[in-house]
Amino acid sequence: MNDDTTALRYPRLIRRVEAVLLDALVIVLTILVAMNPLAQLDIHGGYKAAMVALAIFALEPGMVSVTGSSIGHHLRGLRVQDARTGAKLGILRAVLRFVVKNLLGWYSLVFMLVTKRHQTVHDMAVQSVVVFKNPESVAEGHALEERETEEEGYVYPSKIRRIAAIIAYGIVALIIGGTPFVMMTSDQCLYYEICNDVDDALHSVFGLLWAVAFAVFLVLGWRGKLWGARKVKRAV
Repeated sequence: MNDDTTALRYPRLIRRVEAVLLDALVIVLTILVAMNPLAQLDIHGGYKAAMVALAIFALEPGMVSVTGSSIGHHLRGLRVQDARTGAKLGILRAVLRFVVKNLLGWYSLVFMLVTKRHQTVHDMAVQSVVVFKNPESVAEGHALEERETEEEGYVYPSKIRRIAAIIAYGIVALIIGGTPFVMMTSDQCLYYEICNDVDDALHSVFGLLWAVAFAVFLVLGWRGKLWGARKVKRAV
């Protein structure tokens, strides 16, 4: 247990992404390895699916709860712990964290760019943080300290107002940016969901561009730099 949170060092976004990709690779390999033996079992398909789900849950929330890290975290020298006490998460919190992470996907990771302790949404949902196991062994520049989220000398809009501005900008970008992509999409794809390779490529490009735009809005909005929710200099 580590109560001295000031001594903690947090990984950069890229290392968290690496851990996620490693976990995804492990899960995919587990499913592929299990497919043939499971196919030979003379049991209902629902039971087979449950066995695969159980294996997946054991690999991430189970390992996080018991060892403090998933396989991806272990390989990248990270651990998940309670943000307040430094203890490992209980199984229920680890499962909730896993569910939120998979529901939000990459969007959850974007919040690392603005939160004080470099937390994702799934971290904030269960009050956890991801830190280096051995920060003293991490090369200079690869470990982060707590972030100052508000610049001294400025008055910031309320968090609710900043969040509302970020969402509003995201919706406007979705409408304005999505219009040309909709116009380029074939009628078969729009009305009958029969999409060709060009349609799929357009959807992928738009999804990527919107994700990047939302990340920019998130960072600027939280720092009080979006019109409608700007920070102002504190009166002397």
